[in-house]
Amino acid sequence: MHVLRLAGPPGVGKSTLALAIAARLAADGEPVSSVDIDQLGMLYPAPDGDADRWVLKEHALDLVASIHRRAGSRTLLVSGVASPDAPPPRTAGESVASLWLDLAPQQRHARLGARGWSAEQREEAVRIGTEESARLADGWRRVALDGLGVEDAVEAVLAAAAGEDSGPEGPAAPLEHADAQTAPVLWITGPRCAGASSVGWELAQAAWGTGTRTGFLDLAELSLARNLPGGAAAARVAGADCVAALHECFVGAGGVASIVVAPIGAGPDLAFAAFGDVPVISVRLDATPAELRERARSRARGAGPHLAADDLRGATDMEVAAVARRAARERELPLHSGEVLVPTSGADPVGVAARIRTATGWSL
Repeated sequence: MHVLRLAGPPGVGKSTLALAIAARLAADGEPVSSVDIDQLGMLYPAPDGDADRWVLKEHALDLVASIHRRAGSRTLLVSGVASPDAPPPRTAGESVASLWLDLAPQQRHARLGARGWSAEQREEAVRIGTEESARLADGWRRVALDGLGVEDAVEAVLAAAAGEDSGPEGPAAPLEHADAQTAPVLWITGPRCAGASSVGWELAQAAWGTGTRTGFLDLAELSLARNLPGGAAAARVAGADCVAALHECFVGAGGVASIVVAPIGAGPDLAFAAFGDVPVISVRLDATPAELRERARSRARGAGPHLAADDLRGATDMEVAAVARRAARERELPLHSGEVLVPTSGADPVGVAARIRTATGWSL
């Protein structure tokens, strides 16, 4: 499997280009997977001696790459931040092309503004990003994106990636693994727009605020794959295997629990199969069809986090209505054995988090 790493300062377009390249390769019939490396390091407080979680993320990436390779992927796109002060990281057992994307400061500033960043945040991010790009360590291949639309930028990146690859190396030194079977997992799912991600994030932040080292994992973000043998089901199983492997990785780095958010199609059966003997508490959120529809409309208007793969942001009324109808159908799916139903009506994420604690005994 070939690993294509896209790094660079905030606002340069790493995630957008990774998705566009994945779509291009998939259209040609290639089995391709993608991951944002930030998704592999959501463990807070940071592990001892690894404040920026570089070691954790690279170890986690080795695990994710091996899982997607076994699932049949031929290319893994990895987007996200990387240290400019060190040579490009290697990924165990894979050929790797490491690209550093460059874009003029004023263009990065404008893109960060479109994400809702304040002027002060934009100025600081652009300043730091420009300094990082100026001192970039040897081994990175620079790709200038000034003046390029997405299609031309995809061509520029693929052309740069076609050069000589760094060869495979041995596995990364393993973290000191504790017994993952003693660290519980809270698995939160629900129909689209029921708020699983927002509620899971609220629970994770509450744990982080008390200094309880806890992992946060998003199954959908770890299941981004196309054309795998076995189709979408194989991608979802690979994602669940990644979640289980990263939970163990987080426990090895000192984590005491993990919170997982997942689409409703990934129910407790998938969780139990992936985690084995690890204690899993499975929760399904519920909302009325009217609430699901209004939340979909809110997302289309720009509410919530800015995610490159969010198909609701900027969606038309017709597209929003289709998502709401599908969510209403998902709501009618029968509960799985062992799944706890938690209503979200009349509550914000903080309130729903409190309901989960009451219903399940989750105490982080």
